[in-house]
Amino acid sequence: RQLSEAVYTQPLTVFPPDEPAVRGLSNAQVQYFLAEQVDNVQVEILDAEGKLVDSFEGTGQVVEEAPQSRGGLPSTMPTTAAGLNRFEWNQRYPGATEFDGMIIFSARPQEGPKAPPGRYQVRVTANGLSEVAEFELIMDPRLKGVTQADLEEQFQLASKIRDKTSAANDAVIEIRSVRDRLEDRLESSAISPLQTAGRNLIDKLSEIERELYQVKNQTRQDPLNFPIRLNNRFASLRRSVENGDAKPTDGAYKVFEELSVELDEHLSRLESLMNNDLPALNQRLETDDSEGDRSR
Repeated sequence: RQLSEAVYTQPLTVFPPDEPAVRGLSNAQVQYFLAEQVDNVQVEILDAEGKLVDSFEGTGQVVEEAPQSRGGLPSTMPTTAAGLNRFEWNQRYPGATEFDGMIIFSARPQEGPKAPPGRYQVRVTANGLSEVAEFELIMDPRLKGVTQADLEEQFQLASKIRDKTSAANDAVIEIRSVRDRLEDRLESSAISPLQTAGRNLIDKLSEIERELYQVKNQTRQDPLNFPIRLNNRFASLRRSVENGDAKPTDGAYKVFEELSVELDEHLSRLESLMNNDLPALNQRLETDDSEGDRSR
């Protein structure tokens, strides 16, 4: 309905959505017109204040789908064809940090928190040109006894849980990186005390990793046999908090606090190892290298 003759003369036109998106039910649909095919299109979702919510980049005409969203359709990726193009946002913020081989039971931490109802903006950029349109995300009109404040509180807690999940996953990534480098370095050292010190540090790092993530998970069925660990417990809590549109329960806050305390303890131990044990071992390894050079 918004298409006109003038649109055909413009390199890029973004049409404001005709209808609001409904939280949890219908994606935000944005249509844009390209006078010519382009190599790249970037779509950014912004909140009412212009702060970035999420961004998507498309480099081809084929519609690519983002990861499947639980309880809703996935976001699509921007298309680059000449003519009318359509993008859909699934109303979610970015998810938690992931690492290779991560298997989480009955939750999707890589899927971000559900955006609260409100005014949003979409910015489309193609060939260096950008246009912005506004749209609205509204509450499911069938809800009874649920307020805007309730859903904003739900979003805030879900975001905090997402951030804690990322902190746990970032620690796993760091542990694995340091452990791999230590393993490689110890292979070239023949000094027994260094081997012992190195293996002790690797064991301490691995112990923390096992508390943060169930390292025995190799397939999607493995969580049925092995207990979930801290990052999975955070992810499961967020799934519970976002199971429907409602104010978080007191129990959810209590569990979040308990898990956060546990995470802080593990991260504190990891920080101590990184700031004390690891530099001390590195110093000894450097000394070993120097002595080896002099002997040659």
